[in-house]
Amino acid sequence: MTRKIIDWITGEKGGCGKSFCCRTVAQYYDDHHEPYILFDTDRANPDLRRIYEEHGCKLAVLSESEKYEDSPNAIFNAALSNRVLVNLPAQSFVPLRTWLESRDVLEMAYEEGITFRSIFVTDGGSDSLKLLRQSLEYFNDRVEHILVRNFGRGGEDWSHLDEDEQLQTLLKQCKTKIIDLPRYPSNRHRNIVDFESMTFDQARKNQQYGAFFRQSAKNILRDT
Repeated sequence: MTRKIIDWITGEKGGCGKSFCCRTVAQYYDDHHEPYILFDTDRANPDLRRIYEEHGCKLAVLSESEKYEDSPNAIFNAALSNRVLVNLPAQSFVPLRTWLESRDVLEMAYEEGITFRSIFVTDGGSDSLKLLRQSLEYFNDRVEHILVRNFGRGGEDWSHLDEDEQLQTLLKQCKTKIIDLPRYPSNRHRNIVDFESMTFDQARKNQQYGAFFRQSAKNILRDT
């Protein structure tokens, strides 16, 4: 029986590695034969849909505009019978909260046995952690949080995270799991993967860029 889960990849801040993280999760599901439906919610730049359109990625726009107020409903409906993976755009907290509150989505999810998990990608910067604190304070134990420390964006300095006592307390209260997303073995290889809009499966099988390029993709999936 398929477990009803909606994983949303967020981070609020642009450029923190949300799409990159989402692609590693999607590849993990593919490699382990876990059925899932992938949604992109960014109307302006749906990069995940561009990469995974042939794999059935769907668009469900998350916006404060009334024109799209029912668009995210497709995510919930899909989760009634499937595992769902959602890539959120930057600055999505307000429209996400509006949708959840206006449709009583969390209450409906409880009744239907659907679990929400917020996979929050951070580069360790103070603005990123402020947004994480906002999410933890709002959702508390209603949504499971998984914190992803993106070493490809934040380097080795996580002092802002480690020394923030209020945030550390919230993380413990919410029983937040912490996962490290390692740095890509080669910046050049990562840039090619992004520029060519490759899935990780395509990257690890690619013949054009050579053996080291393929191995970089294999290594990042293994280490993640």
